[in-house]
Amino acid sequence: MSNRTERDAIGELLLKEWKDFAEVLADRGETWATTDPMTWPRDSTLWWLDHGIRRLLDAAAVVGLKLTREELERQHQERAEYRRLFPNGAPTLTNG
Repeated sequence: MSNRTERDAIGELLLKEWKDFAEVLADRGETWATTDPMTWPRDSTLWWLDHGIRRLLDAAAVVGLKLTREELERQHQERAEYRRLFPNGAPTLTNG
């Protein structure tokens, strides 16, 4: 079993890769729910991103981080909504 720092690092890598993956899908007018991996040309950007995500999911499982593609998509959507709501970063309280 790994420590929390390792699990957090792999989780962040997965979310970064998933963001890149989702952006390439969006450029094609697709989402994870609507894409068909059989239509991706071998050695395409999507194919390589997917390959990397599969390896990271394997690594995550080894260190006890149980994530699915559906969970990655959900977290990606939550982060995208947060960035939409707060484009300049997290809100702060200031003495005015």
